[in-house]
Amino acid sequence: MTTPSIRHLFDLDITLRDAALDMENRPTRRMIANAAIGIHVEDAYYSVRELREAVSWVHEGVSAGKLKLAEILGNDGADDFQRCIYFCLAGRGVVSMLDDLEWLEDLLERRGRIAGEQKRLKETVMPLVNPYVADAPDGPLVRMDGNFEQGPSWWPTRLCRPDHQRSQLRRFPCRQRDGSIQSPAKAPALCLLAEAKAALYARRRAGSSLR
Repeated sequence: MTTPSIRHLFDLDITLRDAALDMENRPTRRMIANAAIGIHVEDAYYSVRELREAVSWVHEGVSAGKLKLAEILGNDGADDFQRCIYFCLAGRGVVSMLDDLEWLEDLLERRGRIAGEQKRLKETVMPLVNPYVADAPDGPLVRMDGNFEQGPSWWPTRLCRPDHQRSQLRRFPCRQRDGSIQSPAKAPALCLLAEAKAALYARRRAGSSLR
């Protein structure tokens, strides 16, 4: 009796299912992993990559970034997958958003490589069941306006709010959105963490070019 190949009817969503159930992953990552289950391999990867690039451009001050993000969220010719991913992460801090988008992008890239390998080896995969009933939005859309005002979550150092002043204080001044410097006595350690994460993200993205 021949033992069935482990590649026969391979479940391309197995890593997404594992990530969605992994209690070690923060809730936002579990949400977006769940949201990507069943989405076409290439559509899922390129949709998340496009969204991550747009958010990155806005964060880095690229002039075309805000319009690109507005176009993605206001697109009436596609389903709500990109909007779902964005609004799972919106308002929780741009650095964390980018971190989660890169994490999901990496999962989806590896998923795509496995799908390509399965095809080259002429092995079968389990059918992907698209969770969306149509390639159309299911509700109100974001206005395609590249001049939208960025909220507080786009500015990591805005976390220096009075309600955080009881937390551990850092030794360095904290830069505010308007360019002013908050004194070290009022700037919590949370600001230092946000700035460190922003610097790490900038280093990881260094050398990349807009395509």
